[in-house]
Amino acid sequence: MQKATPDAKQYAKKLRSELTPAETKLWYQLRAKRLGGYQFRRQHPVGPYIADFACVKSKVIIEVDGDSHFTDAGEAKDKIRSEFISSQNRNIFRCTNLDIYNNLSGTLDSLFAALIRSPALAFEGKRWGGADERSETEGALPNQQRESL
Repeated sequence: MQKATPDAKQYAKKLRSELTPAETKLWYQLRAKRLGGYQFRRQHPVGPYIADFACVKSKVIIEVDGDSHFTDAGEAKDKIRSEFISSQNRNIFRCTNLDIYNNLSGTLDSLFAALIRSPALAFEGKRWGGADERSETEGALPNQQRESL
């Protein structure tokens, strides 16, 4: 397993104070072992990458996908990142900003089910959470809507 790079550690520390509104909303539900007693870290380095959230015990990485993830370039970067994370014996749970804003309870239920199924807790890089195929309508709320939340 590749250790976090020094640059990733430093950048993760900076990002912890700059959570997006969706990440802040999810973090409130994950922190202090609020989800089934599982402990999470936010902005957790994995090799050269920074996971939005991580449950180290179950080896589950949570990625919250906003607007930038739904471009061709974003999807290409996500694929490389996901392959690396999976190669590190970590499992990925993806959700969108819209999942968090519009269905937080369902997102947490899906995440909890993924944590329970984790053979770390071996689900070989499978995705839980959103659909396996991204639609063009998924993604972050526009800035105007985000500010009103």
